[in-house]
Amino acid sequence: MNNFVPLLFLTFHSSYHIPLIQITFLVTLNFTIQLLVDLASVAFVDRIGYRLSLMIAHGCAVLCLVSYLVISLCPVPAISLIACGICGFSVGIFWPGIFSMATAALPLGGTAMFALLALGGDVGCSSGPTYVGALSSALGGDLKKGILLAIVFPILMLAGLALLRPRRAMPTDHSHRVEK
Repeated sequence: MNNFVPLLFLTFHSSYHIPLIQITFLVTLNFTIQLLVDLASVAFVDRIGYRLSLMIAHGCAVLCLVSYLVISLCPVPAISLIACGICGFSVGIFWPGIFSMATAALPLGGTAMFALLALGGDVGCSSGPTYVGALSSALGGDLKKGILLAIVFPILMLAGLALLRPRRAMPTDHSHRVEK
């Protein structure tokens, strides 16, 4: 979502004549908020356990889906902008949660596991905006229509979370960690 926000801001600049200085400040503010949410999530996920983290992730994926709908369907630019921020907030817990779950499932995964997770994240962060841009272009340059079709991402997240439902209890303590 962080890559969608600048595209939407450019639309706000060209369509609603919002000064670029305000837009760049909002981009910086959005990035800062997401970093803070990510940092807080690291400690949060380990404290509350993985089962509750999965339930929260379901809620965040639904919130993300609703945000995409508001961004693409709401005629009020300020509300669409707020929805962009809510969407960024809602996906903030995903990365720390994935890292914690990967560490619990593969305690000896090491650097290679985190490199593959980072690679997957990079592919998603670059292919998502490409998908939205290509669809928007095909639909007459309408970014809102492209974002509306991007609801496939939170839908896939919900499907993935449904597949991840633990068939056995995931550890809620730190006994899964390897002592050195």
